[in-house]
Amino acid sequence: MPAASSAPSPIRVTIFMSALFAGTGMIVPFLPSWLEDDRGLSGVEIGYIIATAMLARIVTGPLIAAWADGQMDRRRPLIILAATTALAFTALSIFQGFGPLLVMGFIAFTLNNAMVPLVEAALVRATRDGRHDYGVLRSFGSLSFILANLGGGVALAFFGPSAAIIWVVACCFATLGVAMFVLPPDEAPPGVEHTAFKDRLREAFRLARHPVFAWTLAAAGLIQAAHAFYYGFGTLVWQRQGVGSDWVGVLWAIGVASEIVLLALSGRYLMRVRPELLILIGGVLSVVRWFAMALSPPLWALVFLQMLHAGSFALTHIGAIRIIHRETPEELHATGQTLYAALSGGLFIGIATLVSGFLYQEYGAYGYAAMAAVATMGMLAAIQMVRRRARLIRAGLANA
Repeated sequence: MPAASSAPSPIRVTIFMSALFAGTGMIVPFLPSWLEDDRGLSGVEIGYIIATAMLARIVTGPLIAAWADGQMDRRRPLIILAATTALAFTALSIFQGFGPLLVMGFIAFTLNNAMVPLVEAALVRATRDGRHDYGVLRSFGSLSFILANLGGGVALAFFGPSAAIIWVVACCFATLGVAMFVLPPDEAPPGVEHTAFKDRLREAFRLARHPVFAWTLAAAGLIQAAHAFYYGFGTLVWQRQGVGSDWVGVLWAIGVASEIVLLALSGRYLMRVRPELLILIGGVLSVVRWFAMALSPPLWALVFLQMLHAGSFALTHIGAIRIIHRETPEELHATGQTLYAALSGGLFIGIATLVSGFLYQEYGAYGYAAMAAVATMGMLAAIQMVRRRARLIRAGLANA
């Protein structure tokens, strides 16, 4: 195994993550409103635009990660992706019609999504010496997301849906600036440049077949995919129910605030809990959350249900990140993160988002019931994952 490289600056990586999530915090809750109100697209068409990049992520994710893992300076892929993402969203803001928006949306979302696992891997490397806590620093990215939720809700209330795309483009160029002028060089382990691209892909597929890793991808991927209806159409459902844009931003912010609290406390209170169990608990809370959302609860109940985001997303995410870090060598950290993202934020959630477009158009809030079913499948996969890990421990093939 190659020697470990020097860790990147944790603070600078956190600044980049915060800039990236400031744009994502507008994209996820409010860009569908722009597509519906400003570009006149239907729920099914919006679902296609959001889902195509997610579905393709199962292919584009590992390809981009294998390319990024082969760079001696791992800052370089982030600079390139940030630059092309800024150009793609600029083009998206100009285009009209479903066809052009579908093509440019695919490019923009693919490039933007590709940066997330790369910066997650960088943050894991930056905190591996124990002087900084991953959960605390990761919570700053979530805080940036929440501020975008709040600011986005106010901006849309005052300026209309066009504020969403303007905000996103501005954040993309800010992310590029941080990548170029704030991120320091991030040296890869010696010998990486001698590993062929096809060999890195082969290692990625070998990793995906590892029993514990495969069940982790299935369990965490399905639980995260159950967020598809919420991410794609939660804002539109709330608006149909008479919730104002300002309160929509507040509800999104509450969900992410609960995530921030859990991330910040995870290093102190969750390190002794096995990551497999964290994913299982996240699955249980996910089932409860989406089943309740399908009942079109009143605003006061939505406030409490949004707090369950700490479980349905954050617990699942922390568990998956810890397993990936445990099961993968450093030179494959970005690849491991991307495999997780390719399923949880790619294939599974892409299929769920396509279905969600139809569910929103035909059944409104009842679409959340289908997400409860997806979360149930993830919970069952998590049970199998816990059992498989226990067998390996009993057989002496894994540490307790």
